[in-house]
Amino acid sequence: MTEAGTTKRRRARRPAEAAERLERLRKRNADQLVAQRDAERRVEAALQAYVDADVSTSAVERDRDEKVLALERQIEQAREAARVKVEQARAQQAVAVCQLNAAGRTVEQIAELLEVTPQGVQRLLSAGRTAADPVAGSGPSDGAAPADRQQPVQQPSPAPESQGSATALSASSTVPESPADAR
Repeated sequence: MTEAGTTKRRRARRPAEAAERLERLRKRNADQLVAQRDAERRVEAALQAYVDADVSTSAVERDRDEKVLALERQIEQAREAARVKVEQARAQQAVAVCQLNAAGRTVEQIAELLEVTPQGVQRLLSAGRTAADPVAGSGPSDGAAPADRQQPVQQPSPAPESQGSATALSASSTVPESPADAR
């Protein structure tokens, strides 16, 4: 009875074509998962490379800014040292002009000798008197200041070759003219 009355259910077999198709789909899915994992690794590597480059860029820019700041300080120090030296040289010029004047040279003679304008000589005389009072006081014993012995200033037309240096001295001189200089 058991044989005739009961029938065992057998598991239905898939056709071979369906089994092959399922196997292909599983393989394709596995390949896609591998490709996704590879893509995720590449993305992670790219992100790490980006962050590393960003950190490196920041470090390079910070180093650059520090070097630029140090160089700017050096430039400022060089400018200040040059300014001091130029002021000292101009003061020496002014003292030298005062000495020429104290030796009996007139403003016009000094201007011609140094190839500067008489106004430039006047500015240098004024600055020289301010910079070196002992030099200004070492003039003649009659008590008259050296500038008082000058002949009246007539504006001679400067020689063509001396115009460049007279203009340069006048433009570079930072000493203001005083009313005594306008004589």
